[in-house]
Amino acid sequence: MKLIKENLVASIIVAVLALAAAVCFCPLIPLGWGLTFITIIIALCLLVYLFVYLFPHVIVKQKKINLTLSIIEFSVLIIIAILLILENFIPALANIVPSEVCVIIGIVLWLRGSIDILRSYNDGVSGNKTKYSFWIVILDVILVSIGCWFFFVSPVTNSIFVWIIFILFAVAFVLLLVNVIKLIADKKKKA
Repeated sequence: MKLIKENLVASIIVAVLALAAAVCFCPLIPLGWGLTFITIIIALCLLVYLFVYLFPHVIVKQKKINLTLSIIEFSVLIIIAILLILENFIPALANIVPSEVCVIIGIVLWLRGSIDILRSYNDGVSGNKTKYSFWIVILDVILVSIGCWFFFVSPVTNSIFVWIIFILFAVAFVLLLVNVIKLIADKKKKA
């Protein structure tokens, strides 16, 4: 980040990449790349969640039935991520896995809440010393509820997510452009 903030060339390169990404995701341009790339972005976000959060914090520290529950969650989500990536290259897979962003978020929230509820129940029944706060269990029930709502209702469509991504890339381009102008002005002051 410091390199982009202080280096003019790096700032220009990242600004051009942000502009290119904004153009690719712009729903007004009839290229249709935004809806194609959205499933890849969902899959990449899912993989980041799996390998950054779930793998080190849940699977490595669990034993017996809790490990089994975590492995089931990990396996289901990795299969969904792989199928989301493959459906861009094999169109027949589009009917197997839903590619709506809200449905995938609903599955993730439902799985996370359900696994945590089962884990707290199992630890309570087995006499494990792990104590679960009442509010954590309430949060898990809320996760399950929101996950079910997202899965069945899908309040936000993929085209709205494409607009959100387009706006984020456009804002990133504008902020980087302001940084480039500031760096050029600072260079002129020093010269």
